[in-house]
Amino acid sequence: MSRISPIARVLATVPSGLETLAVEECKLLPFVQSATHLRRGKIEIRLPADDVNKIKELRSIDNAFVIVGSFENFLEDDADKEVCLKTFHKLAWQLEFKDSIAVWKSFTGYKHNVYVADPFPDRPDVLPLPTAALFARPKSSSAAASSDAPVSNSSTASSDEAANTDTTASPTQSEDTSKNGGEGTTQVAGEPDISSLSLADAASSTEANGSTAAEDTMAASNGSTAAEDTMAASNGSTAAEDTVAASNGSVASQEDVAPLAPTFRATCNRIGMKHTFSSMDIARAFGGSCNDRHHWTVKMVDSDIDVVVNIMERNIEVCIALTTESLHYRNMSFFGPTTLRSTICNGLLRLANIQPGEVVCDPMCGSGSIPIEGAVAFPKGVYLGGDNHEVGCGYSANNITALSEKRMLADKGALPIDTYLWDVGQLPLRTGSVDAFVSDLPFGKRIGSAANNKVLYPRLLLEMARVCRCTTGRAVLMSLDKRTLLRSVSASPFWKTRYSRTLNVGGLPACAYYLTRNSKEVE
Repeated sequence: MSRISPIARVLATVPSGLETLAVEECKLLPFVQSATHLRRGKIEIRLPADDVNKIKELRSIDNAFVIVGSFENFLEDDADKEVCLKTFHKLAWQLEFKDSIAVWKSFTGYKHNVYVADPFPDRPDVLPLPTAALFARPKSSSAAASSDAPVSNSSTASSDEAANTDTTASPTQSEDTSKNGGEGTTQVAGEPDISSLSLADAASSTEANGSTAAEDTMAASNGSTAAEDTMAASNGSTAAEDTVAASNGSVASQEDVAPLAPTFRATCNRIGMKHTFSSMDIARAFGGSCNDRHHWTVKMVDSDIDVVVNIMERNIEVCIALTTESLHYRNMSFFGPTTLRSTICNGLLRLANIQPGEVVCDPMCGSGSIPIEGAVAFPKGVYLGGDNHEVGCGYSANNITALSEKRMLADKGALPIDTYLWDVGQLPLRTGSVDAFVSDLPFGKRIGSAANNKVLYPRLLLEMARVCRCTTGRAVLMSLDKRTLLRSVSASPFWKTRYSRTLNVGGLPACAYYLTRNSKEVE
């Protein structure tokens, strides 16, 4: 079993503007050793490697990566492009991937061997063994036979080349069948002993009789075909199927065929100063070196291992992706045109500081993302959601039903949530019955308009003031139409703005406002 280091460094992506709230959530969990805000939308979490799977419990993170290595002032200003590419080529050989790969296997549950031979040579100037020789399984033979030259293909991965083809190298097998004393003797060639294979042997190998090893076919006493090689390359990758027929015409078992290497791709993200190279150049150089060193098969889509190089000004990070898709999809099954990510919903609910036993309402819930996230992340409260659009209410009900079924299978109990079809100007709730309002208001882009918001926002604030508890009541409202919302709050005698926080919502600079309810009653 692979050795796992005591402490793992995990890079997590969070909604921009909610980094401090994500750090606070991490620090509340006992298995997290430390959490720090690195930069916009990124935090670093240090925790025991055995507890990496518990990262899935964090409600505020979108994606997670295990950090292989990070370096400050790694790049120089106006450095030559060729020098930079050679530097990244060497970096792929010098980094220690062993502990990070162990963490990745523990998180993803990957069961196969990542390395078949020694994956960590000390010097990049020593050429690695060909891929075919590494992933060929030696077989016993009773007679000396010819051997094929293994095929080695090196591919380069790039995040910007979607049309790249995958390459998988497989050894070609041939079989010699001869008659000796009335008995057929079968010898499988083309699979040399890895322990004794030299680079010269891997480069060229010739039979003693001078015939080509890949095309040796000798008929047995019953006239059956000795070997059939078929190679398929429809999707850009090479697959080998070897069928060995014995003298009695039966097909040999394929349990002896070794599994292929895991697939991988390399991507690069750059921010900051103007570099002399592109992201494609770095992905090509670093990914090519990873392919040469580890002998992983290149695959640009649905790869097993995703190696990511982050370049920030002069600093760099090399990571391996732990999550294959964003965790903000975990609550929702039905999406509307403006469905809010659950990680942003979690941040809004944390801003509202939900306490046990409180009643929380989203008067414009749409597909129900905010009350559903509240019921999951803060289950000691009671959550109400509603909308005036029948389709939105249908999405909300379907999401609650789908999530409730999943929770019942996991014995987690029902969700403390209800949804309604209502008008925000006439909420069917008693006066002073709600402790907190949390809502994503219409931006006036996909739904509504700026002109409609000038009528909707004041009407909403008035009805919220009637339903909300005096003095202790509060509201967290997010909108892109900041001017209209601020004017509506300023004109309202019941609400006061305490602070605001800018968020990145689908590339739009939305703003979340924390409002408090005063003691004045609505007549």
